[in-house]
Amino acid sequence: MIPVLAGPGRNTRSAMAQGTEKPKLGIVLVGGDPASKKFIEIKERRAEKRGIEVRVLSVEQAAEDRAIAAIEKLNDDPSVHAVVLQLPLPDGIDQARAVSAIAPEKDVDCLTPVNLGLLAHDSPRFIPPIVLAMRDFFAENGISAAGKKAAVINRSVLIGKPVALALVSKHAPLGDATVTICHSKTPDLAAIVRASDILVTAAGKPGLIKKSDLKDGAVVIDLGFNYDAGAWKGDVEPVLPGERGIVMSPVPGGMGPKAVEKLLDNVILAYNSALR
Repeated sequence: MIPVLAGPGRNTRSAMAQGTEKPKLGIVLVGGDPASKKFIEIKERRAEKRGIEVRVLSVEQAAEDRAIAAIEKLNDDPSVHAVVLQLPLPDGIDQARAVSAIAPEKDVDCLTPVNLGLLAHDSPRFIPPIVLAMRDFFAENGISAAGKKAAVINRSVLIGKPVALALVSKHAPLGDATVTICHSKTPDLAAIVRASDILVTAAGKPGLIKKSDLKDGAVVIDLGFNYDAGAWKGDVEPVLPGERGIVMSPVPGGMGPKAVEKLLDNVILAYNSALR
């Protein structure tokens, strides 16, 4: 298992010394993206069940300075142990600058340059929630990525980069795959999909991948969460259970809730680190 290192404690004093009796997650929401609001509602419900407080700071306007000010407010609050910037951000905001404002010891999504760098060096402070969720999915279904071809349709710091790092790592069951990272400029995406034993997609385009293009026996992790024609849909055309031996995570109710639980695990890790 990949180790999880304790944070350095910047702006994070003992939570118990401040009178805080349970972990607290701070979330910054910029704008009104419906999928983002839905994810925050899921986080709030699941956090309540686990005894974790959630504080949401909403920045209605797409104002970069206001978003960063909200992040810094949570960074400097010793009663807040973890900080999440809800993605995607509206146009006009420099995501790299905003993400970099999160205190690394509170960065439970593992988005900051410091934490993503530690992950690349195989010495993570936090393991990204989606990686932990995928690890469980592979283990529960008896799947190993070793020696297989994988395609990741996303290149973001939230999903694409950490997932690719996990797939090329030496850690079972996700590691030792050969990975192709795809994006909007990738030519002949369907051909890459047809050749892939493992497909991870978070393109945000409902029905982007046709089931006829999936390889028989493929493992499909659909992280698309798209509101289309009154329903939530994935990036991949739905596949019937057992159809052509394909193992596929459902949308909705698939990897999203699993990743939220792993995020909350990281919140507890951050809380425990703050008590040291």
